[in-house]
Amino acid sequence: MGRGGRPRAIRMDNGSESVCAALEQWAREDEMIQAFISAGDPWHSGFLGSFHNPERDELLEDNCIENLAHARLLVTQWSRRHNNTHTHSSLGYLSPRQYAEQWKQQHTANT
Repeated sequence: MGRGGRPRAIRMDNGSESVCAALEQWAREDEMIQAFISAGDPWHSGFLGSFHNPERDELLEDNCIENLAHARLLVTQWSRRHNNTHTHSSLGYLSPRQYAEQWKQQHTANT
């Protein structure tokens, strides 16, 4: 959100992680609209699905989120690990950071 600012609305399914009190509080505090997809229509959130499943498995199921500040801390920690050390098959089993460094080296050498 730091790059693009905060959203005016968040679109999500009706899963337990989407209706938690911390998320509702965050949306209310930032005056965001919560737009829920129809039950049984997972294709409405296909882009999020590819990101959301690992997030749920790696973050939400392993932690009991106590409040909004705790949720923000956990998401920040997870995001740093996901972007700096977690390997991705779509990036040739490199982390996003490693991939970016490799790309930069290859393109700097060619110019």
